[in-house]
Amino acid sequence: MYKALKSGLNVVDAVRSLEWRDFEELLRLIFADFGYNVAANVRLNCGGIAEFDLIAWNKELAIVVEAKRWKVGGARWQEVARRHLEKMRRCKLKLLAFAPAAAPLVVTSTATNFIAGGVPVVSIENVGHFLTSLDYLKDQIAILK
Repeated sequence: MYKALKSGLNVVDAVRSLEWRDFEELLRLIFADFGYNVAANVRLNCGGIAEFDLIAWNKELAIVVEAKRWKVGGARWQEVARRHLEKMRRCKLKLLAFAPAAAPLVVTSTATNFIAGGVPVVSIENVGHFLTSLDYLKDQIAILK
């Protein structure tokens, strides 16, 4: 699946049929291919337990990922983005142990690509493009420092 996605093939239907663990594993492979260290299913105690699907980091930035393998999302993406950023803000100090800054990212199996309240909501097929465009998007993303 990862090779097909990497080669640019349209894998939307195949991605939607993945189990959530396989969806997150595919994301882990993408981030690793771009040189990030990756931790999956991270649980942090920040005034209560907060779970993060993936944290991908390098020496400059930790990208904190909320993975949603939904067939549709519609207006719910705004709420998912808001809650993800709120959870990150609660855990800011612990997330900054990974890198000097942390950025939110919601990755979905739907054909959705936008920024909601500083949180990018990106289709899994566009994660690579998002990572290569990150420098150009930083002023639009809620980066915690």
